[in-house]
Amino acid sequence: MKNELRLNACGFLLTVALGAFPIHAQLMNSPWPMFHHDCQHTGQSPYRGPDTCTLAWSYSTGDGVDSSCALASDGRIYVGSRDHTFYSFNATGSLAWSYLTASEIAVSPAISIDGRVYLGSFDDNTYALSATGSLVWSYMTQDAFSSPAVGFDGRVYTAASLAAADNNIYALNPSGSLSWSYAASGAVSSSPALDLDGRIIVGSFDNNLYALTLSGALSWSFRTGGILYSSPTIGSDGKVYFGSADNGFYALTQSGAIAWSYLCANSVGNSAAVDSSGQVYIGAEDNNFYALRQTGALAWSYVSGSSISSSFAIGADSRLYTGSEDNNFYAFNPTGSFLWSYATPFSEWSSPSIGSNGRIYAGSMDNNVYVFEGPPPHIPNYINLSSRPSSVSPGERIALDWSCTFEGAQWRNYSGRKVDVIVAAVENPVLENRALSIAQVQGSAIFLFKKNMNGVSIYRGGAVKNPTFGKTIFSSVVSSGVAYIDVPNDNNLRGKKFAFAAYFSFSKKSGMSGSVGSGGNEVEISESVEIH
Repeated sequence: MKNELRLNACGFLLTVALGAFPIHAQLMNSPWPMFHHDCQHTGQSPYRGPDTCTLAWSYSTGDGVDSSCALASDGRIYVGSRDHTFYSFNATGSLAWSYLTASEIAVSPAISIDGRVYLGSFDDNTYALSATGSLVWSYMTQDAFSSPAVGFDGRVYTAASLAAADNNIYALNPSGSLSWSYAASGAVSSSPALDLDGRIIVGSFDNNLYALTLSGALSWSFRTGGILYSSPTIGSDGKVYFGSADNGFYALTQSGAIAWSYLCANSVGNSAAVDSSGQVYIGAEDNNFYALRQTGALAWSYVSGSSISSSFAIGADSRLYTGSEDNNFYAFNPTGSFLWSYATPFSEWSSPSIGSNGRIYAGSMDNNVYVFEGPPPHIPNYINLSSRPSSVSPGERIALDWSCTFEGAQWRNYSGRKVDVIVAAVENPVLENRALSIAQVQGSAIFLFKKNMNGVSIYRGGAVKNPTFGKTIFSSVVSSGVAYIDVPNDNNLRGKKFAFAAYFSFSKKSGMSGSVGSGGNEVEISESVEIH
């Protein structure tokens, strides 16, 4: 297979499969490729947002903008408006192109790895547009009010919402044909999320949250006391978070059982953001922003001047960005203290997006798209590593998602250098102590690989190898991939827990090596995987 590396080391078969799924149906590796950043709707960004608020630019459309912005790897910004038009902007704020549909666009787009953009319109269609704005295909449902998600399996997941005749959740093939649909008992405006086991999680106006398998079968459902506007969020521990019109905010286990709930004074219709510690951030129609601990206990709250439809975005420094129907965009420190706000003439329903340049992108019901900036943030070198699912049997497969981000200075010094990614499986890890050394990874009993990642370079496709800094605007470069580890079919492994530890370094060049790690700890540790 093209772009695939197979290595059998100490009993694990590792596969780096960059071409395992249809290339046009993988989610783009970009600063903010879809609603709430990723298929789990975490709202987490690897980039810092602005410390202070200055308007970088704005663009006036013909009607309200409650769509959230999707940000592509080439700097393009995509957003829809209720003026029936879908917009593509250049990084400077100039219009690149637009596409006119037959009705309002209130959903957020998703971008695939080849630049294809997926969106829905109230004209009953889900659209796939090329990176240049031409129509690739459309699929007719009724009242597409659900933001699409691009799954690892190559499908596009969406739903029809406000039309009584169409209560379906749809899985569309990359070609635009129907793969399957599932009929809820009420309308669906919730945007599908994908959990750590590949299930599609979505809420309905029939008061139920549904978990569907990749084949469209019902895995489980959970009933609340009110309709579900809220789109679900999946935490790194597999918990499912969502709000309901019964005033409750819920945390469920991966199997759909209640873990905890929190009662607000009014409906919760926006999507939760969850940070790396498991703390959850929501807004409610009782005018409050809430931060809830992993246990469901209140960490802090902040009262705004009106109800809240916008969802939080979380920066790499844990600062928080959102909007309120009191006509303000807000930024908070992680402790809940006020950082800054920006007043507009009308309500803020759009959920903010964070760019690699440290800017905040958001729409407003005053018809404008706003872009805020502050001092340029410092982006360190770091590696991200996550594993899924959290529990496997002998003979089953673990997926290992990795990405490396490089500061601009490293890009300049090591342009075109390939990257060594070193990964080891560590048995019975103490995940609370994340300060493993590189020597500990190198000395691990189960050593998976230490090999150049089959030609993966530190520059993205389309970027030049030696940009001139000061003239070229970008702050970091990301390389990423997915590795697949086949667990040996050995019953002696049952009951054991593993995590995966990784660091990376640049290849040597003329006797020079530039070893870099993941911030201060140098080594990144994935979630624990239990073999049962």
